[in-house]
Amino acid sequence: MSRLHPVHWYSGLGLKHKFLAILIGILLAGLVLCSSAIQLALHLYDRQIYEESSYSLNLYASGIENELKRVEDLSLNLMADEQVQRYLANVQEKDEVSYDTFAAGSRIVQNQMLDYMNNEPYIESVRIIDAQGTKLFAGIQSGILDEGKLSELYGDAKEAEGGIRWVAFRERNGFFYAVRLIRERADLSMRTLGALVFEIDMDKLIRYRVNEEAVVDKQVVIFAEPQVLYSNSDLSQALISRLPSYSGSGYKVEKIDGERLFVSRYTSKRLGWSYVQVIPHDTLFQNIVYMRSGLLLAFAGIFIVVLLIGHYFSRTLTRPIETLSRMMSKVQRGQFDIEEKDYAEIRGRKDEIVQLFRHFRSMVDNLNELIQENYRKQLMLKDTEFKALQAQINPHFLYNTLESINWQAKISKHHTISQMVEALGKLMRQTVDNKSQTRTLAEELEMVHHYITIQKIRFGKRLAYESAPIAEQRQILVPKLMLQPLVENSISYGMERAGTILTIVIAVECIDDMMYIRVSDNGPGMEPELLERIMTGDYESKGTGIGLKNIRDRMRILYGNFSSFALRSTPGEGTEVILGIPLAFGEEGYLAQSDLGG
Repeated sequence: MSRLHPVHWYSGLGLKHKFLAILIGILLAGLVLCSSAIQLALHLYDRQIYEESSYSLNLYASGIENELKRVEDLSLNLMADEQVQRYLANVQEKDEVSYDTFAAGSRIVQNQMLDYMNNEPYIESVRIIDAQGTKLFAGIQSGILDEGKLSELYGDAKEAEGGIRWVAFRERNGFFYAVRLIRERADLSMRTLGALVFEIDMDKLIRYRVNEEAVVDKQVVIFAEPQVLYSNSDLSQALISRLPSYSGSGYKVEKIDGERLFVSRYTSKRLGWSYVQVIPHDTLFQNIVYMRSGLLLAFAGIFIVVLLIGHYFSRTLTRPIETLSRMMSKVQRGQFDIEEKDYAEIRGRKDEIVQLFRHFRSMVDNLNELIQENYRKQLMLKDTEFKALQAQINPHFLYNTLESINWQAKISKHHTISQMVEALGKLMRQTVDNKSQTRTLAEELEMVHHYITIQKIRFGKRLAYESAPIAEQRQILVPKLMLQPLVENSISYGMERAGTILTIVIAVECIDDMMYIRVSDNGPGMEPELLERIMTGDYESKGTGIGLKNIRDRMRILYGNFSSFALRSTPGEGTEVILGIPLAFGEEGYLAQSDLGG
């Protein structure tokens, strides 16, 4: 089974369906382009959200570490405080210091601790553990730091060897402990005087000192492998098991416990902590999903609306054309009776469709008129043909009669009468021949010869006729009855002068693409006023009634501006008529035009 080529399928559609097919194609192409553009824009938007989320985590981590650095500075200032140094040094020399002095020093140090703690709202408490194990405390008491935990913190401080160490206990999530040894600065002895412990509430630190909005509704985890230091929400075991893989900085999308999560991470170079932010992918891109769905619905709505509008406009355009096509089919079948209801489609319109209907109606009216006129002409032609057939009886009767006279004259030895009758018969046959409007130049000259024969019998030696040889031009076609009227006019006007011999000369000459026929006589000539009247047709001819103007007009009709006609006359010397005929018309082109009137 052959497959239908799309071009053939399209060419077989109607105008309305072609319009709708093009419209649907444009809409689908626009939909594909817009969808691709939106998809690309959303992809870029997704990447921007990823990067902004990762950037906000970096800011979040930087804010926390800046505050922790501030805590380190506070601890260093408190450790180096002169009163704290003096108190702890006195504790080392307790036997040499009175109790009152020791108690007063303890109160002073506690006040100092409170001052440092009040500098930051997220510092929950400050503890100093002296060399004797005595603990000075300022702040909010928490039950988590028992003797065992404090001993553990003291051990961490020793391991730090004068530096600061951050410690978090799983039992107290959200709290960090900054611990460091207090060494004696006097005389740069660097003797260990005790340990300093700062308790930090991370939730307060984030709330008061870090942009919490950057991580609101997001799960944030801070861990130092293998320990989770802080989390703002409960962690699933699957996420905890994945934490060691989140090293370095960056982001990725992965599936945990059947849920797609966007995970961004940042690793601190100073502390070595890893900050992990976990966001449900659907929550992060919920607006994008809504926007994508809304755009698809909008595109679908626009597609349907434009399709309906296109269908309406296609109907308004194609329905009048379909009506016009039906009207043309009626005219093709010969039904020219176009009814007014057929024009109902264009009422109220002012566009090109109206012009199309008007031109079609004008064409139908003109065509109907031409058909009616042609019908009348056909009737007239048949009537003319009938009359022509009937008129053929009269010439044949005259020919037979002239033949009888010629036969009788020959019997009676009247040769002059016989010669005249024979020439008259041939002249009549050539004159009444209506088969063609043209004849060869030889035939036209033969007709002139018969006419001269008759006139020489009448005028005798007073009439002389000369014709130059025309061997090469004999078969050139010329208009019928063109030379005989000129010779007749020469005889009619030339014989007015008595006692002279009238000589008529016909000469033919071809120059370039023109043939010139000269008919001249030595008659009395004409005055300029008479010559002008003859050329304008304002003079009644004495001959056959076919005047010079008639010959000139016929040549103009047949040959247009390609022919020429000249009349020259000098009183007392004679008259000359020169006819110019284009050879192209005379040889070939004229044959096509000569039958127009025949």
